[in-house]
Amino acid sequence: MPGRLTRWKGQIDFITAFAQVSKECADVHGVIVGGYDERRKPYVSELQDLVMQLGLKNKITFTGVRHDLKEIMSISEITYSLSTEPEAFGRTSLESLMLGVPVIAYSHGGVKEQMEEMLPNGQIELGNIEELVKKTSAFLLKKQNVKSSKAFELDGMLSKTLDVYKSLIIN
Repeated sequence: MPGRLTRWKGQIDFITAFAQVSKECADVHGVIVGGYDERRKPYVSELQDLVMQLGLKNKITFTGVRHDLKEIMSISEITYSLSTEPEAFGRTSLESLMLGVPVIAYSHGGVKEQMEEMLPNGQIELGNIEELVKKTSAFLLKKQNVKSSKAFELDGMLSKTLDVYKSLIIN
């Protein structure tokens, strides 16, 4: 699960669901990749305490800031986008999808658009931990194929954005 350690990024939902998944699939390991600033230290302690309370000390790793996120995502079975607030774009989810790595994501914001285009069955309802657990188990049992798409390539997106601006220019 990539993302800054901040409450709205959904790490608590990830850890809660992972505890249930790890009971069914003993050979899984969760990785939470992301840094935090000093103001978030109490939240990070809360996450670490939750991991301990759920008996996941040896099942979840907090990596902190990493500069090899692409490599970490490329060897992952699943990447998660569980932001509780809609992302305007959702860069890490798109990067994972472009690598062919399945994503399970809350269906809102820019991530919803990506998921609808590339992996519709990876979407779940915001905050639905039961659905998150079921979908994770299903994805672990059967590898999902991510649809290739050019819809989010930089040149095309820039061109479409400029077209919108041009259409708004008043002569």
